[in-house]
Amino acid sequence: MFIVCGEALFDVFVPEGVSQAAFAVPFAARAGGSPFNVAIGLRRLGQPVALLTGVSTDFLGERLMAVLQAEQVSVELIARKSAQPPWVLSRKMRWACLAMRFTAQVLRIAC
Repeated sequence: MFIVCGEALFDVFVPEGVSQAAFAVPFAARAGGSPFNVAIGLRRLGQPVALLTGVSTDFLGERLMAVLQAEQVSVELIARKSAQPPWVLSRKMRWACLAMRFTAQVLRIAC
């Protein structure tokens, strides 16, 4: 069995054509994170795989768990934890933040 260790998250996108001056901004979110995607890819290739990560117990965490279960990725190694304060990284900020050591408890970025 493969064990993939790392984050499970939602990538959040703003659809094309939304005005910079828009009062309301629609978002689309896709379950992802590189390790999450690798685990699903291995399973689709017929390999037994488990994801080792932490997933919140809130609505978004439940959605991540549902995707993994639908893809038949083992969730036995996932630690469930109560929801943390949300933090969002824009695509531009993600690379800058990867170079920094931080936790969601210490640094919250709203972009």
